[in-house]
Amino acid sequence: MKFPKWVEPPRTNKATRASNRLRYLLKRIAIERNAEGSLKKMCHEIGIDHSSLACAVRRGYCSERQALLIQDLIGADHTPWRYLRYPLDIEVEKS
Repeated sequence: MKFPKWVEPPRTNKATRASNRLRYLLKRIAIERNAEGSLKKMCHEIGIDHSSLACAVRRGYCSERQALLIQDLIGADHTPWRYLRYPLDIEVEKS
């Protein structure tokens, strides 16, 4: 997977990279789900609180339940739950 430069800036720690990757993935999913790209609307669709997803972004990973609910919403072919649970395990394409 390719990430934008802001997601993988040089000399950042793992926690920041994980948080940036998760933020990017969730925002991309939200944009595909609704015209505004609203994470709040996406959370409402799957029945979780917006603040719990915000905590997940700060933490750098979703809970297993959150990841599975999001995967059910968008499909495993689009974004597997393990990407949301373990964002640092995503293999990054070199440009």
